[in-house]
Amino acid sequence: MGLFDIFKRKKIDRERHLKLEVEKIKKLEALKAYHAIIQGREQNAAADYIAIAEEFGALVYKQEYDSLLKCLDKINLPEGRLIVEIVKPEVPRDKSCLVISLPNGGNDENIFNHLQVEQSCMGAWQANLLHNLWRALPLFGHAIYDARDYLFVKEDMHKIKTLNEEDRLSIMENIVKFDFTPEVRESNGKFYISCCYWSNFFGLIREFSEIKIENNKITDIVPFDEKTEYRYDCGIRF
Repeated sequence: MGLFDIFKRKKIDRERHLKLEVEKIKKLEALKAYHAIIQGREQNAAADYIAIAEEFGALVYKQEYDSLLKCLDKINLPEGRLIVEIVKPEVPRDKSCLVISLPNGGNDENIFNHLQVEQSCMGAWQANLLHNLWRALPLFGHAIYDARDYLFVKEDMHKIKTLNEEDRLSIMENIVKFDFTPEVRESNGKFYISCCYWSNFFGLIREFSEIKIENNKITDIVPFDEKTEYRYDCGIRF
């Protein structure tokens, strides 16, 4: 390896380290801000968030992807079309994804560059649903570790799929005691979302994210914490 290659490698390593440090700082700041606002403040109407999430989930289950933005009334796409690209085994990609099909014929996977989102708790919640949709779509290979079934009410436990019925019944008995209710809070123009999901590799998890909206645009989404409510691992490796 020549001197130029060594300097180039060091530069890449420094940039990677800096990026990780920035992400770490963002997570710590979001966690601190969240803990500051949860004391003594009631969460906003959880029933409304659950209703939207269930309607959104039903459209995904029926693969009625063209109707997703009709369901999300706080999100608007001025130009183009939201498309769900389902990954197939023969394609050299392991994840399904969302793209904006642009009037000029191009596609952009950075969907929030084009979507207008109301600066409100409901707007942030609907953006969070879209942001995490790929996890509920077909996945292959190592991407399967990222698969999630979001749970908002007890009835959502039927979404959980395991290799055998005995495991499934045991899981139901153990997680039914937990509260799946999502929470959305706002402070200083930022929105803090907490909700539960099931993973066959990690169990029942409550995740926490910070969403920043400026001028009706999503400028940042930071998943800053996770709490394991019930640990589970199906034992399969990819």
